[in-house]
Amino acid sequence: MFLAFIDAASAMIPPEVELARGGLARGGDPLGLGPRVRSAWAEGLDLPSRGELLFYAGDFYPVMGYAELLLRLTRSPLSTRRLASLGGALMKLGLLPAALRIAGRGANSRYQASLRKAVNTLIRLGVRPAILREEEPSFGAVLHTYGLLDEFSEHARGVWERLREAGVRTIVTPDPVAALFFRKHYPEFVDGWDVDAVTWVELVAERVASEGVRLGPVSRWAMRVTYHDPCVQSRMMGVVEQPRFLISEIPGVDLVEPTRRGVNTGCSGDGGLELVQPEVARRLALARGEELKNTGAKLALTSCPACLLTLRSSGVEMFFGDLIDMVHDALLSAKRGEPREVAWAGARRPLRLTKPRGLSVEGLTSTLAELASRCVRCGFCNPTCSTAQVLDGLESRSARGRVTLIRAMVEGRDLRPGEVLDRLYTCVLCGACEMACPAGLPVPDMIIYGRALAIKLGLVKREELGVDGGDRR
Repeated sequence: MFLAFIDAASAMIPPEVELARGGLARGGDPLGLGPRVRSAWAEGLDLPSRGELLFYAGDFYPVMGYAELLLRLTRSPLSTRRLASLGGALMKLGLLPAALRIAGRGANSRYQASLRKAVNTLIRLGVRPAILREEEPSFGAVLHTYGLLDEFSEHARGVWERLREAGVRTIVTPDPVAALFFRKHYPEFVDGWDVDAVTWVELVAERVASEGVRLGPVSRWAMRVTYHDPCVQSRMMGVVEQPRFLISEIPGVDLVEPTRRGVNTGCSGDGGLELVQPEVARRLALARGEELKNTGAKLALTSCPACLLTLRSSGVEMFFGDLIDMVHDALLSAKRGEPREVAWAGARRPLRLTKPRGLSVEGLTSTLAELASRCVRCGFCNPTCSTAQVLDGLESRSARGRVTLIRAMVEGRDLRPGEVLDRLYTCVLCGACEMACPAGLPVPDMIIYGRALAIKLGLVKREELGVDGGDRR
């Protein structure tokens, strides 16, 4: 019976996920835009294609403007399911990527410009990385996030081989999600993984301090600003002080903090939620955007392309910008001074690996059963749950509610597929619950493995996908 479920797994994947999966298979990215579009940002850069240090653009920055266009379409009367079904048909005909390339080119240019500025900043600081251009592989976020773990495992091994061919030992990336994947999830799924990863913010802050660089004033950035901490960068990797160091080094910039900051940051509604539950994602982005606006700042900066996507699409009347752009401009008028020794508190936080005992139904069930047994139902995680906060505090949409459902699933209880989808696919994977858990449960990993098991058991079906998922009880 289990083998039958595994063979039928592809028929159980939600259409929104199937669309992104198809884009990755056809074009190498979730939107299927292809390597020429993804590498357009690197045109004219005179950098090697091999080297121990690789600048990695990632899955999001090169195409995020096109994703903004799609996210705006989810506000139409059409449900995400219908949009995904239509997009899937257009993807098979090769028409969706072509339409996106035409309609989203303008919005995408600013993300491409940020990538170029990120590389030029490194060069000005004496770091000359390699870039893979059209050969840069996707890190496979769409496969892992939505529970397609067999495919992710195979994909990750292929990425490792490509990086080894290019002689890569360390990756520097402006995308904190990519950094987290290479530092945590690749070692979980690739035996022998030996490539390190560092975020752009970490490396630039270290170089500015160690080289004695004094960032210069920039008139257009001389204002009150606030900073949004991306969940994966701050909470999971401990990168909190470095972006604030860089902002505080720029003369004329007045940094004011939101109520939720650092490891206690508020979620902006990405983490994959924007694809399968856009209404819930929009509520999170609106709440976070208003919180940032209430600081009185004119500009909210961040260091994550996915956060920029959701915040810019939130409808909040505020300018949301990339920290890369500010630092790049301030470096143009920088001066040299004395080197500074700076010890970042919590820097290079060790990441706990949670390797499943196998990707079969039996392996996932065994892993989840052991983890779920450690939950004492104390409820400390519930007040921290981002999605529960914007969904009236529902227990079913809380971290504890999801762990309870996973426990029921591995125990073989009867579950409605719509219930499984509604709970597991409204999680934003922000990790706040894990920090609050006295038992130290890796709840985001449990959600991922739970999604994988639900697909294999046929509990996530196309016909059960709700309309935007935001109002069901």
